[in-house]
Amino acid sequence: MLFALAFRGEELKVESVFTMEQNLKNYLSFGGGVNSVAFYLLMQDLGVEFEAVFVDHGGDWPETYEYVDYFIKTGRPITVLKPSANTVEKIVFDSIIEYMKFRKITPSRGSRLCTDRFKTVPIYKYVDTPCWMHIGFAVDESGRASINTEKGVENRYLLIEHGITRQGCVDIIKAAGLEVP
Repeated sequence: MLFALAFRGEELKVESVFTMEQNLKNYLSFGGGVNSVAFYLLMQDLGVEFEAVFVDHGGDWPETYEYVDYFIKTGRPITVLKPSANTVEKIVFDSIIEYMKFRKITPSRGSRLCTDRFKTVPIYKYVDTPCWMHIGFAVDESGRASINTEKGVENRYLLIEHGITRQGCVDIIKAAGLEVP
């Protein structure tokens, strides 16, 4: 079944986007939210071989962990990674909360500490390169997307490339008969 989505009065089909990815492994950066769930479902629906990777850094909402467990129980595999962040004092943390307590850091979107040290680095250590890293930013948040080919990992943004909004992601999840995160 191919999800046929209506956006701006047009039917959207996302069949051809993966033609060039066939020679590289596809990874999906899975966060357990609306966008990455919809992205997972689209890739699955298109028959694309990929591995979804979720980094459990210990700082997500309890509802996020509950949804990831629920999603896995629906028969959709996800690789769960634990980070390992070192300090100059040679202390290793697998929880961003404990790391922030130790460093006396207040969480901030501006610092991107969570994204870099506790998500990006563990994923980069895990993946086989070169590869495609699919990130579920919807078109409503296209300002967050950046071209990246660092360390043999090239980011791709299928939702943005095809004009899929957050509401479109909600529609995809509902069409699959799943709970919306």
